[in-house]
Amino acid sequence: MRTFARSTNALARVAIALAVGTVMSGCAAIPDGLLDEGSMTSRVPPPATTSAFVEVMLACSVDGSLRFPQAYANGPELTRDELLAVPIGRLLSGFSEGGGGPGETGPFEKATGFSVVSETLVLGYEDGGVASFFEVQAGAVRGWGSCSPNLVRGDSVAVRWRPRFAVTRADSVISILVDAKACDTEDGSTAITEIVAINLEESDSDVKVTVWTRDDAALSGGIDCDPIGTALEAEVVLEGPLRRRVMLDGGTLPPMRVRRNPNP
Repeated sequence: MRTFARSTNALARVAIALAVGTVMSGCAAIPDGLLDEGSMTSRVPPPATTSAFVEVMLACSVDGSLRFPQAYANGPELTRDELLAVPIGRLLSGFSEGGGGPGETGPFEKATGFSVVSETLVLGYEDGGVASFFEVQAGAVRGWGSCSPNLVRGDSVAVRWRPRFAVTRADSVISILVDAKACDTEDGSTAITEIVAINLEESDSDVKVTVWTRDDAALSGGIDCDPIGTALEAEVVLEGPLRRRVMLDGGTLPPMRVRRNPNP
C-alpha cells in the first residue's frame, strides 16, 4: 500500500491504496499581429514573473493537449464581428465558408464568442463556456473540434474517477476507480500511469475530489506498446459521512457531478 498526504485542505485526510490492473496564475496576452486592426486588447492579465508553483492550466482533452490559461474560461474576449475584423478571424471564416471546415452546423458557426489564445489557437464559446478549438499553422487551419476544459499541471493531468461501489449517505470512506493506461504483456497488463496527488475539498453541500495522474513508460519496464485502458484503485477519506452532499470530479471545468451508484 502506498499512502499520499493531502496537499491542500488541512482538515481532510486522503489515503490512497493503489492496485494495478487487478500555482496558479499567469495568462497569455493576445500576440502582436493577431489584433492588428483596431484597438482591441486582451483583458487577460500578463504572466506572473515569479512563482514557486507549476501553473495549473486547462486543456481541451484529458491527454493534456491544446493547453491554455484558466482565465480564458471566464468567457470570450471577442464577439463574432470583432473576430472577423482581424486576420485570424477572417481565415477561420473563409475556411468554414469555403467548404474546408465543418460548415454551418460546425463549431465555428455555433460559437457565440471567441478568444485568441495564441497565433496557433483560437477558442470558441457557447453559453459563455469554452466549447470548441481551432488550430492555425502557417496561415492555414489545421484542426478544429469540441473542447471540454480539463485541468493540467506540468506532466500531470486531472483524470476521471468514479465510485468502485455504490456510495451511501453514511459512508465516510469512498473507494474509487481512476482512469489510467496500461501495457498488455504476456504476464498480464502493467500500468504506465501513477497517481501523484488527490485533492479533496469538502463543504456543507458537496465533496470535490480532483485526482492527478502522470504517465510514465518506465513503470512498464521500458516495454513499448499501444496503451490500453485500465483503472487504479484508491480511497478518499472524508471528515464525516457523505450524507446528502453531492460528489464532484474537480478535474473538469466546471466540476462534473459524479453518480453515487456506478451501475444504476
